[in-house]
Parts: sequence; C-alpha cells; structure tokens
Amino acid sequence: MNIKKMKILTISVLTLMFLFSGCNQKAKEEDKNEQVKEELKDVGEEVDELVKAERDKLENDLNNAIADFDQKIEKLNEEVENQKVKISQEQEEALAELKTKRDELQGRLDEAKVQSKEEWKEFKSEFQKDFDNFKTSVKDFFVDNE
Repeated sequence: MNIKKMKILTISVLTLMFLFSGCNQKAKEEDKNEQVKEELKDVGEEVDELVKAERDKLENDLNNAIADFDQKIEKLNEEVENQKVKISQEQEEALAELKTKRDELQGRLDEAKVQSKEEWKEFKSEFQKDFDNFKTSVKDFFVDNE
C-alpha cells in the first residue's frame, strides 16, 4: 500500500510540475509577444521618422529651386522693363509653362504630406524625376536666353 501511495504522490507531483511549467511558458510567450509588438512599434516610428526626414529634404530642395527660379524670373522681368532684354512670344510661353510646372510640383508635394508611408517610396521616385526635369528646363531656359 505504501508503494501505491508513493506512486500516486510521485505522479501527482510530476503532473503539477508539468502544469506549472506550462503556465510559466505561457507567461514567457506573452512577454515575448509583447516585446515583439513593442519592437515593431519602434521600427514603425523609425520608418515614419525616415519618411518625414526624406519628405522634409525634398520639400526643402523644391523650395530652394523655386526660390532660385522666382529670383531669375524677377531679374528677367526687371531687364525686360528696363528694355535691356526683349523676350519673344515663344519665350513667354516657355516661361509660363515653367511657372505651371513649378506650381504643379509644389501642389504635388503638398498633397504628398497626407499620403501613407507605403506610397511614399513610389511617389518620391516619380516626383524626383519630374523635379529633376523641372530644374533642367529652368537651367536650359535661362542659359539659352542669356
């Protein structure tokens, strides 16, 4: 009888150990899941910061290019008013087109502020290409018309 009690006690102890170790494992898994969630949140915040930094840089570059363009237009207008330079109808149309492109780029960048980060990479690539084309067109216009 004593051996039976010993076996039952041993089995009971082992069963309790398995139960408690399983509960402890569950708590560890929950802690790990919470850690992973926290790390993903941190990574998401870092991505948001990187996207914001890229967006700010692109906006700064565009604002600088626009300021340079506007300054060149102002100088050209002064020269036209002082009759130092005459511009043709074709040049006026090209200048109007550049102004339109400038406004479109500014509007597109303003709209990009509300876009999701998933769309940012695609937007940035396309916008950068158009922005580079705008800068080249401005440079070509003012070089050709000096």
